[in-house]
Amino acid sequence: MARRATPTCRSTGRSEQEITTSSRPPGRLLPEAHHDGPNPLIPPAQAGPPVAPYPPPPGRTAPPGTAGAVVRLLPLATATGLPGRHRPEPGPLHPPAAPEPGGFSPFVSYAEGFEPITGQDRHGKTFEPTASQQWEAGVKYQSADRRHQGTLSAFHITKQNEPTRDPNGSPYNKTQAGEVLAKGLELEANSYLTDNRSLAASLTLLDMAFSKDDSGELLGKTPVWVPERQASLWANYDVFEGALAGATLGAGVRHAGKTHMDSLNTDQVPAYTLVDLALGYDLGYLNANLGRRPGATVRQQPVR
Repeated sequence: MARRATPTCRSTGRSEQEITTSSRPPGRLLPEAHHDGPNPLIPPAQAGPPVAPYPPPPGRTAPPGTAGAVVRLLPLATATGLPGRHRPEPGPLHPPAAPEPGGFSPFVSYAEGFEPITGQDRHGKTFEPTASQQWEAGVKYQSADRRHQGTLSAFHITKQNEPTRDPNGSPYNKTQAGEVLAKGLELEANSYLTDNRSLAASLTLLDMAFSKDDSGELLGKTPVWVPERQASLWANYDVFEGALAGATLGAGVRHAGKTHMDSLNTDQVPAYTLVDLALGYDLGYLNANLGRRPGATVRQQPVR
């Protein structure tokens, strides 16, 4: 296993302010600061090592949270009516997250969350939701023209009620006696070099291990599929004029450190690096391009 005016859990997004100028075609956004923390406490529900995600391109919406994300406490409790103790998410921030006209802005936040899990112990008791507490502090940067943003933050997260092997049961019996501690650093940067050339980069350094385990087997061990480091770099080129107007070309590289395949950390998956290429087209340009061709007719239907 991404991290504020409104604190978030590590894999949930936060609101963005879309900033546009007359120099850009409709729907194209200038860069805007975005911080979407990692989800170090809960390994992805997959059969292999995780693939480090790219940070969201400048000014665009972040991808949805990964599976197993820590659920934000208050919204879920309100929506589902789950019983129990619910605590809001305070998040003091000084000065504001988006400095005007530009500069550095420190922040600190605290959040509590929980995640329902399935399973039961050897006595047939259903597992309770896991609980987590997160502290995060750092500094944001935004240039005066809002073309360049960056965030450097440190985080400290603990998670209780983690299922571990029951020392008084069979090897397959679980009990909620585990606690996981995760701490690390995260760096994200977005930059518009020109109106149609942008870069996005991220780096996460993570130290994560079981800090409590009644069986003693997992104490100090790293959960499976959790890399100690992740990094990514992505470049975009947008075409705004000419026959290819609306096209986007992208290329990037992702790196993930070694991960463990089993809970006892006896088998490992080596570090790896992936290279990606992307080609996209904004359909909002389609009608405009057709309308400029001789003899072409663009028919628009009224909205009913």
